[in-house]
Formats: sequence, structure tokens, C-alpha cells
Amino acid sequence: MPASDPGSCRSDDHHVIALAQISGARLLFSNDKDLHKDFKNRQLIDQPTGTVYSTLARNDFTSHRRAQLRKHHCMP
Repeated sequence: MPASDPGSCRSDDHHVIALAQISGARLLFSNDKDLHKDFKNRQLIDQPTGTVYSTLARNDFTSHRRAQLRKHHCMP
């Protein structure tokens, strides 16, 4: 797809978007601005839309948020 297509990825993280689409995951912790745009793009991630946490934009990534991420990690 051409880069001007609103349904195409801006980032080089197509695998992250594909995992979110297939799994239904809607929480992203990343400092990659292009991936943020992809994750918030309703043509890529919808019903519900994605939520992005980034230390680039927010310094309030609290211990509570860190605990949430630890709680929901994949177990071997």
C-alpha cells in the first residue's frame, strides 16, 4: 500500500499492529511516535481504539501503571 493510504502503517512495526488486530490488545507502552500514530489509527485498530502510554509525553507513568504491565505479561 502507498504511504499516503490512511490504512497503511507509518511505522516499521507492522508486527505490533498485526498482533493487536489479531489478539484484541489495546494497550501500547512505547516511545515510538510513528507507532503511536498507527496504534491510534481507527483504520488499523478499532472497536475499541488503542490506548498509548509513553514517557515522552507523560512523566506520570506511576508504579501502579508499571504493576499493571507486570500483571498482564505473558507467562511461559
